[in-house]
Amino acid sequence: MQFRLGGDFNTVGKTYSVLRSDVYFIKYDQAASVDAKWSSEHFTTFLSHEAFHYYMQDNWPEGTAIYAGIQVSRRVGYDFGVMYFSNRKDVPFSEIIPQYRAGNIDKSYLANRIPYDTGGLLCLLMDELEVPGWQETLNNQTLDAHVSLYSILKEWVEG
Repeated sequence: MQFRLGGDFNTVGKTYSVLRSDVYFIKYDQAASVDAKWSSEHFTTFLSHEAFHYYMQDNWPEGTAIYAGIQVSRRVGYDFGVMYFSNRKDVPFSEIIPQYRAGNIDKSYLANRIPYDTGGLLCLLMDELEVPGWQETLNNQTLDAHVSLYSILKEWVEG
């Protein structure tokens, strides 16, 4: 029996069935998903991040999925956080532009990863500051009443 699935994980808004049962899937390999240090592709980090997108985050701000991955990683003892790379962890944001200018970071990184890391950092900041109800505020938003991480933090500061 062979299954044909369209990528490395479920596509948001699409249902997949195997033997007449809906399934959620991700593909992984031992080296990248289990053995690698500090990787967003670690099995638990990747699974929680992508499942969060699929089940919860149709129109949420970017960064909340990386926050979910960080929280799950912590619970299973895997070392993962904001600005972790395969060769280094806890990279300061201030090093990104010099590294980009030196040709060590591809331009696509700025658009593809920075929104996740900055959003994840805002989530961790609100945890640390004990901003009341910030997660519930995100959970209760609608398409007509959109909420951003920044708006929650700004309201708390001005509050």
